[in-house]
Amino acid sequence: WGSGSNSLEFIIPPIDAITSFVETSATVTSSLSNDVTAGAAAAEAKDVALVFVNAMSGELGLYVVVEGNQGDRNDLDLWYEGGSLIEAVAAVNENTVVVVHSVGPVYMPWSTHPNITAIVYAGAPGEQTGPSIVDVLYGEYNPSGRLPFSIADSESNYGTTITYDVVSPDLNYTEKLLLDYRYMDANNIIPRFEFGYGLSYTTFAYSALSITSSGTSQIIAFTVTNSGAFAGAEKPQLYLGYPSTAVEPSKVLRGFEEVFLDVGASSLVNMTLTERDMRYFLNREREINLTTLFCSIWDTTSETWVRPSGMFNVYVGASIKDIRLSGIF
Repeated sequence: WGSGSNSLEFIIPPIDAITSFVETSATVTSSLSNDVTAGAAAAEAKDVALVFVNAMSGELGLYVVVEGNQGDRNDLDLWYEGGSLIEAVAAVNENTVVVVHSVGPVYMPWSTHPNITAIVYAGAPGEQTGPSIVDVLYGEYNPSGRLPFSIADSESNYGTTITYDVVSPDLNYTEKLLLDYRYMDANNIIPRFEFGYGLSYTTFAYSALSITSSGTSQIIAFTVTNSGAFAGAEKPQLYLGYPSTAVEPSKVLRGFEEVFLDVGASSLVNMTLTERDMRYFLNREREINLTTLFCSIWDTTSETWVRPSGMFNVYVGASIKDIRLSGIF
């Protein structure tokens, strides 16, 4: 909500898309009220139960409050008692699938419930939200999305806190570079679902890592193979570990690719740690143009970008916690 939002003139909700897809091959029973008791009653003794939950946010406005939230979210809870609805449905249905619409991480203490067989993180829905979810649930489309944040069990796991003074907050960025997965790695916190995590209906294998110099750049090459039974896309991620003298996070995302592969097919992936131009204002009177490496850090004493001495670690994997290949340069 707010001036940055838009109202869709046309939308296909999930219930319509599911009903249209299954036609007469299945009986669809629905509960569309967010009522916990009614939702559990609709799900009991069914072959599968689909639970849709959400947590959204909008623009600050003294006149707009949605589910107790004025502008940004107050916390990481699901709205409309979504967590209670999930648990109530899972208690009576052994094949419960949860679809989460949200603008960021939410608490998922229910994710390990034995009756929850799948979780689909669907982000913020658009006009084709219904058909897109049907395509994933029924195997018409092989998902390949990755989480752009970690999903943990408490606010403190993220290395920062929620600001409740939304009008004129006084912010001190004491977390420095340790946000999300960087903070969790530094403090040995294991998230429920980590940064970069995502599933597919197929599997992928990584092999043959090589690191070569090209001028001031480093070329990272490796092979990805579709080792499963379905065609699909993998999202290999490149993380860089700085020398200990740099006092940087242990792993920092430096790139990712998307690789489409048929069953049994392989592809050589090249990723480059390269120089790039950076322009910024040091202060109001002085503008500086700098050329820097992805491997460089800002030195506050000399006020220049420097490359720390020592060996760099290269990590390639399917998420921050699923590293498949590693090397040094």
